[in-house]
This record gives sequence, structure tokens and C-alpha cells, in this order.
Amino acid sequence: MPLALRKEGDLKNFFPLGLALTGLCLLACRNVQEIFVVTLCYGAGLVNLYMTQRVVKEVIFSGSRNGKLAKGRIFLYSLGKIGVLFGALALGAEFMGRRIVVALLNHVGQIFLLCLVWGKRA
Repeated sequence: MPLALRKEGDLKNFFPLGLALTGLCLLACRNVQEIFVVTLCYGAGLVNLYMTQRVVKEVIFSGSRNGKLAKGRIFLYSLGKIGVLFGALALGAEFMGRRIVVALLNHVGQIFLLCLVWGKRA
């Protein structure tokens, strides 16, 4: 199989690189409130990425078990993802206003970083 899906990604490089990327975004912050918001959005982004990983794992690897798809679990994870991400961004927009772009860029960077680390061949 030329394009084999791995069950788990190699995350030992993701967290240090992710913290470095978040540190760069923290340098763009002007006060303690903005530092708090970027940190909060980073944590919410990690929870969001974890829930995404759980949903994708459930959908892709459900056939290897008994072939049943846990639709309720997938729905709850997806609802939780949306709630966590929008909740953090709404709170961030309340504190930072238009500068919430810093936290959004951090989140987008974390997604690209995760794709880079996950796609790396062992």
C-alpha cells in the first residue's frame, strides 16, 4: 500500500515547535490581556486538534473493528470542537478586538505544523 495511514502521528516534534510558534505570536502581544488570549486560544486549538484527531480516527479506523460507526460520538466530538474553538475566539475577540488575528494566525500555524509533523515519514 503506497499511501498507508498511520494510527498515530509522531508528536514529539509538534509540541516544541508549536510552543516556539506560540512564543513568536506572544512577541506580537501588547499587554498581559493579549498574552492571556493567545495562550487561551493555543490551549483551545490543542483541544480542537485532539478532537479532530479522534473524529478522523473513528471514521477511518471504524472498519477495522466491527464495521460500526459511532455516529453519536462523532457528533459530540464535532459539537465540542466547534464550541471550544468559537468560545475561545469569542472571548479573545472581546479582549483583543481586531488584534485577535494574532491568535488566529497562531491557530492556523499550529494546523500546518501538525500536518507537517504528521506527514513526515519515519
